[in-house]
Amino acid sequence: MRRAAPLLNAASQATSYLLGGLVVALALTVFATSLSLAEIADWAWNILGLTFAVLLGSLVFVTLLCWVKMNHLRDGMGAYQAWLTAGVQAANGVATLALVTMFIDEESTLDLRRHPAAAILLTLSVAGLALALNIHARRAGELAVVRSRSFYGVLTVYRQAEGRPDETLSLWHGRTAHGIQFTSLEGRRLATSFYAPNSGVAQAFQLLTPDRDRRIGIVGMGVGTLATFARPGDYIRLYEINPEVRRLAETLFTYLRDSPAEIDVVMGDARLSMERDAPQNFDILALDAFSGDAIPFHLLTKEAFEAYDRHLAPGGVIAILISTWHLDFEPVVRRVADHLGLHAIRIRSPAGPVQNWGSDWMILTRDREWLDPARFDHVVAPTENTMEGQRLWTDDYTSLYQLLRK
Repeated sequence: MRRAAPLLNAASQATSYLLGGLVVALALTVFATSLSLAEIADWAWNILGLTFAVLLGSLVFVTLLCWVKMNHLRDGMGAYQAWLTAGVQAANGVATLALVTMFIDEESTLDLRRHPAAAILLTLSVAGLALALNIHARRAGELAVVRSRSFYGVLTVYRQAEGRPDETLSLWHGRTAHGIQFTSLEGRRLATSFYAPNSGVAQAFQLLTPDRDRRIGIVGMGVGTLATFARPGDYIRLYEINPEVRRLAETLFTYLRDSPAEIDVVMGDARLSMERDAPQNFDILALDAFSGDAIPFHLLTKEAFEAYDRHLAPGGVIAILISTWHLDFEPVVRRVADHLGLHAIRIRSPAGPVQNWGSDWMILTRDREWLDPARFDHVVAPTENTMEGQRLWTDDYTSLYQLLRK
């Protein structure tokens, strides 16, 4: 279910863009030719008639499907958010089609009274959007356990499947998930969400030196899921900027309390804290700060990675979560790794059962032999043009344009 919703979202969003482009193209053609709007629209209708009907039927079906899924989904806030996004995009597509139908009217392109089909489509799409938002607000209120506002925004803890063996608590910052944990004694030590056993960071932990205590650095606390990979004798140094994230992770979630490792939490901006710290000799440094909508770009520059490199033990590993909806950070990471003489691989693990959401991790180290792709699962081979045209990010230069997913 969780895997289907993002596909529907992408398809409906692409259709919305296509239809919006068609509306703009029709308007621009009026100014660029001697044809009237009605003549241009009539020609477009003759060409796109069947396609128009198929698109309308598909978008209406997707809108209704998402509404049904949202109304009946009982657990999995991540899947619910994905269905909501897909439904809203599909409803937007229906509204855009309504605008297209207005252009077909020979007498008046904007008079809904002379074109009842457009009026009906607009009414249905607006009603669908209102209904989706109403369901979203009602359901979010029912599932919310705690809401907390700070300088960094609103954090919400949701409880799903209450009273069942698979009951979970999850932490969200808007539409960005910070982690999820089962509440049962049997399930609360399981690594979930982006840190499931098949994820890149989980595989990196499994391949670390097994015969000695390890030093672990983590940027971005979330709910503390990464602490579940620690063993007795390990040391974890956690960097977190939001005091409310720490409070919720330590009071409502148990990953940090259950960890056998010694844990220090350093509050404040991670890069500034690491620049002040003495070298920590981390065996692994996990960066989990780039999955939200507000990307801390200063953590991805050459100067930031020089600070990370200073804190690595010989043969140390950097693991970077790059799972995002709209941006692909692989070119940036590979460019800075190449600049610093680090080897890198990308591991894109699929979603699965037991709250495994699938994830996208980059693993960096100077030890080429340790990073042999044959030792890892779900490795994504880089294309020949992965870094083509990608400038090295520095404190003086960053650019999002090239990172937009095609």
